[in-house]
Amino acid sequence: MPNNGALPGAAESYWMSSTDSTRFAPLTADVTVDVAVVGGGIAGLSAAWEAAESGRSVAVVEADRIAAGVSGYTTAKLTAQHGLIYERLLRTRGPQGARTNAARSALGGRVTRTTISAAQRLLARHSPTGA
Repeated sequence: MPNNGALPGAAESYWMSSTDSTRFAPLTADVTVDVAVVGGGIAGLSAAWEAAESGRSVAVVEADRIAAGVSGYTTAKLTAQHGLIYERLLRTRGPQGARTNAARSALGGRVTRTTISAAQRLLARHSPTGA
């Protein structure tokens, strides 16, 4: 029987199956903040982080588990090594356009690593278990 290109094994997200579920009580009163972020995925949490880092008070509103939508099922890779993209950029934007894209991709990776490290330190300080 042909498998039609399907991979063997269960179709599950590593991120969803290997992390604890988040549970937060619903709001029971109005909250006043400088920034309200609707959605607790990678984009929403990144926006909330940046706003908080700039000194604003922030609330993230999520209807389900944090990072459980599209973010929970992404391949979650950061790379500046996109051979096919650079080939196209060289054709359409020239060498400088390809270099600019590579530099911005590398910067994005550095910013992400720095932010993750800072978030891990913050969580360790505020976690009930200290972990």
